[in-house]
Order: sequence, then C-alpha cells, then structure tokens
Amino acid sequence: MARKLFLILSLLWLIFSAFSCSSIKETFLGTTALAMDLTKGGGFIIAGEKFADTDGGLLIVKTDTEGAVEWERTYGYYGNEHFSKLSIIQCIDGGYAVAGSKSTDNSSSDGIVLKLDSAGSIEWEKTFGGSDYDHFTSILQTQDEGYVVAGTAGSTDLTGASNESGERAFVIKMDSSGSIEWQQRYDKGGIDSIIENERGNYVYCGTGPSGTGAELVSEIGPAGDVIWASILTERPLYDIQSDTILELIGTGYIVASILPGDQLQLIKLGLDGS
Repeated sequence: MARKLFLILSLLWLIFSAFSCSSIKETFLGTTALAMDLTKGGGFIIAGEKFADTDGGLLIVKTDTEGAVEWERTYGYYGNEHFSKLSIIQCIDGGYAVAGSKSTDNSSSDGIVLKLDSAGSIEWEKTFGGSDYDHFTSILQTQDEGYVVAGTAGSTDLTGASNESGERAFVIKMDSSGSIEWQQRYDKGGIDSIIENERGNYVYCGTGPSGTGAELVSEIGPAGDVIWASILTERPLYDIQSDTILELIGTGYIVASILPGDQLQLIKLGLDGS
C-alpha cells in the first residue's frame, strides 16, 4: 500500500510540476521556463531563458507559495548567448545551484554551473566543455555537500575523461566550491536525470547510443566507476521527450518518460537495474 501511495504521489508531482511551470511562464516570466524546484518553507525557484534586447539571458525567479515574485535575477547576457537544458535545486545552505547549457550564435555549447546565495547573488560560476557540444541536464547536491552534474559530452578533449568519439553520457563530481574531483564520459548517448541513492552511489537515466532507440539506466560509485547498466526499452529516440528517475528506498527505482501525445511511461526497476 505504501509503495502504491508513493507512486501515486510521484505521478501527481510530475503532473503538478508540468502544469505549474507552464502557468508561471504565461503569468510573469514572458520567456521559456525550463526547470523548477520546491523551496524550504514553501515557494518555488524557477530557471529559464529570457529573450530581450537589453536584459535577456539566464533568468532565475524565486516565488512564494502563491506564485508571487520575491526576487528575479538575470545572468550572463552578452547579446548572443543562449541557455537551455536547465536544472535547478535548493542547496543545504539555503542557496541555489543551477546547471545547464550555454551557447553562442554559430558556436558549440558548454556546460555551466552557478551557485547562488539565498538572494540570488552569484557565489561562484563554472564552465565545462571542450571543442564540441557539451551540456548538463541534471544537478544534485551530494551527502558531502558537493555537487554532481550530468548530461552529454561530445568533446573528446576534456581533461580526465575518455577521448572516445561520439556523444556520451557525462558526469562531473565537484566539491562544495565547484572544484572538480573527477569527471567521466560513459557509454554513447546522454543523461536526462541523475540521483544519489541511499548507499551514496549515483544512478542516472537517459538515452543510449544514437540509432538504437534505447533507454539506459546505470549506477555508478562515489568515484565514478560503473556498478551496473541496464537497457530498458527500444523505440525511436524522437519518441522519448525526457526521462527522470526516482528511488524507492530499499526496493529499486522508477523511471518516468514522457512519450508523444503527453503519455507518461513508468518502468519499475530492482536495486540491480533488472
């Protein structure tokens, strides 16, 4: 019964998140809202891209529980910068961390991470990438108060990561100040979502190698070593709009995917990915 209730609440949260982002975007952002997280004591922190001639860029908005704006900040506008694939969380210290992709006209993209204080001021900013297209789609704060960011890396000249060709799943572990502890490129494909499980390992989900139509879930250890990897379904990659993963404590994982026609696909996995 408890497991069924958890699944129902998780599904309701996914639906609520989708409708809330859309509603807030239409009400006051005037741009594209790409990520949202609940904040301590209620309210929301929202990340998106703002399009304007003089003050566009990466937009972060903090609201109260009713959606009223408490503060709004715009970062990094230089006329031709674009921000996408954003993920945002509230941190243990009450501040926020946002990860995503930054590109300029006619150039490759890089992964970015910003650490903000509780009022939205930048504490530190990091850019990661090489000569090709690299981006982050998910960020989490780890048990040691560092950060893990995950996404896709096309560059083969990333320090400390494999130089095999093709777009590959990409994970970076950082300390609390944003310094890299390790980074790794994995199988071909990309990461949509990553979590830290109760054992202190990381589990990510995303797409497998281009052309296979596979959904991939993998568990990696605290130092980035692969523990297991599981292929879930095979369908054309354009059919899968996004994936997210939730842990069922002590029993396994739920992978939720958005399919065409706004259909929600749920797949239950065991602790070993089966």
